[in-house]
Amino acid sequence: MVLAALKSKSWQEALEKNNWTPAVLAGDAFEKFVDDDFASLRATMVKSGMV
Repeated sequence: MVLAALKSKSWQEALEKNNWTPAVLAGDAFEKFVDDDFASLRATMVKSGMV
C-alpha cells in the first residue's frame, strides 16, 4: 500500500511543494538496511558496555 501511495498525484505534489527527496526502501534493500542498522546499534551498545 505504501509503494502504491508513493505513485499518487498527491504524494508527487507534496514532494515538489516541500522540496523533499524520496528515499524509499522495500524488499531486500529494506531488509539489508534494517540488518545493517541493527548491527551498528548493537556494536555501539557493546562498546558502551550496555550489552
